[in-house]
Parts: sequence; structure tokens; C-alpha cells
Amino acid sequence: MKFDEKQIEFILTIAKEGGISAAAKKLYLTQPALSQRLANLEQELGFRVFRRDVTPMVPTEEGVLYLNTLQEMRQLHRNFQRQLEARRDGKHGCISLALSPMRAQQLLPRLFPELRRSLPGLEVRLLHGTDRAALHRLTREGTADFSINSQVYPDLVQEVVTISNFVLVVPAGHPLVRARGGGRDWKGQETATLDMVEDDLFLLNYSTQGSRIILEQYFQAQGFTPRRYMELYDNYTIARLVEAGMGVAILSMDNAADYIQKMEIRAFRLQDSPRSRIYLSYRRSLLLTPVMESFIRLCKSPVLWAGE
Repeated sequence: MKFDEKQIEFILTIAKEGGISAAAKKLYLTQPALSQRLANLEQELGFRVFRRDVTPMVPTEEGVLYLNTLQEMRQLHRNFQRQLEARRDGKHGCISLALSPMRAQQLLPRLFPELRRSLPGLEVRLLHGTDRAALHRLTREGTADFSINSQVYPDLVQEVVTISNFVLVVPAGHPLVRARGGGRDWKGQETATLDMVEDDLFLLNYSTQGSRIILEQYFQAQGFTPRRYMELYDNYTIARLVEAGMGVAILSMDNAADYIQKMEIRAFRLQDSPRSRIYLSYRRSLLLTPVMESFIRLCKSPVLWAGE
């Protein structure tokens, strides 16, 4: 059924006023003109909308169904117009965001307070991708409007939201801390080298994870191979094991900042430290509304990446 706002208005006015003459006055039309419009419509529909043998005019059985449908269509159209206007004002809307569980754990406690403060009308639906391939698929297929990741995807638009430094993380009681007076502020520490911890157990992510790929490239560039290592998926578990004295780790600051402040672990700058670009990724065909553009700007805010 074609949506014609003027046609809907004149039909509903006839039903409300109970006659063509009264409706014509409300619509600022002549009675013959409105009668002709009604006749044309009924011919197009193939049934009478109103009974002509009673006064005031009442709808036929088919007319009742038709009028109910018109009222629903008008309400849906008005709701659509309101939602469209809300999206255009740059402050309201709904988006879907895909994150890895680890990224969600670190980012969301900073992201959502900022959303409530600066974009209170934006609803965010969260999706979780357990690995790089899942995040890519969710974004490419349009299930997620955006994803946050550290992997390059040539078929997506990717905007850099931060560049994350990697740091060496050791237990608070590690000999390196005693020798160099390590603290929680990694930026103020002396540079450490991998040979200083060559005898330690390295706690690493799995080989398929983005941070591990970056570390393998760094190890190769430094001519270093860990003598002993253990693979784990979760950076929180890695940080807790470091705190327990099980070994050392190299973590990106976007993941490690909170751990360093809350756990009994210390961080050191690394010689020729690897760096990781963190991207906000989305489809090339995605139509960016003003509220989406506001969300992108928020994701680039230094407040979300305080550890960098």
C-alpha cells in the first residue's frame, strides 16, 4: 500500500467528522472535490470505505480494516520521522560495537561513563568476537557497525584511535625492580632490555592473537628467543600470574594500564619498544550519521586511552 500522507489525512478526517461536507470544511476543500477524491480511491481499492445509506457516515467492514491500517501507517511514519530527526541531531541513535572480551574488560569501564556524559542519547549494543577473524566477520557482514581491534583489514575503513606502547611487566619484588627502583609510572622508568629477563618465564598470548604477532616480530628484530614461555589467552590472567611471581610479560598499555595501578606489578620501558595501532573499523558502505561521527570522535579521545 502506497503511503500518501494527504490521502490518509482526508480519509481519516471523513471518518472523524462523519460526513463529506463537514470533512471538506476541515480540509479547506469543496464538497464535490472531496467526494470525487473518495470515489477515485474506492475505485482504486475495489471496495467502499464508507456506507452512504446512514448518517453520519460509518465505515464498511472493509473500511474498518482500511482505516485501522491507515492509522497504523501514519503512526509508523511519524515514529520514523522522529527517529530520523533524532539521528540527524547528532545526539541520538543506536549502534552495535564488536570487541574482544579482553578489550571490553579494559575499555568499557572508561567508554560508558564518557558516553553517558557526552552522548546520553546513544544506545550501544555490544557484540563479542573471540578472535581477529570473528571481529572482522562481524564488521564485514554488517552485524556490527563498528569494531575495535589492532589488526589491519584492507576491506574495511579503519581509523586509528590510539597508538599503544608495549612495556615489560614484572612482579613488584623482581630483581629488576630492586636494582632500578621501579615504580608504577612506566614513562619515568629507565629502559630495560630483554636480556635482563632472559632467565624468566615469559607469559605470552596465543600465537594467533594480534599482540603475540607483534611480539614475535619484536623478538625477531631484537634477536631474542624466550627460553621458557607459557601461552594464555587472557591478559588479566597473565597480569595476575606476574603478580604471583610466576614470570614476566610484555603487554600493550591499553591492556595493562589498570593492572599496573591496581596490582603488585611494575612496568619498564623497553628498548626499541614495539607499538600497536588500535583501530576503529567499519564497512566502506556504512552511512555515517552525525551520532556515529560523534562516537568516532569520542573513541579517539585520550580519556579512553589514559595509559598511553
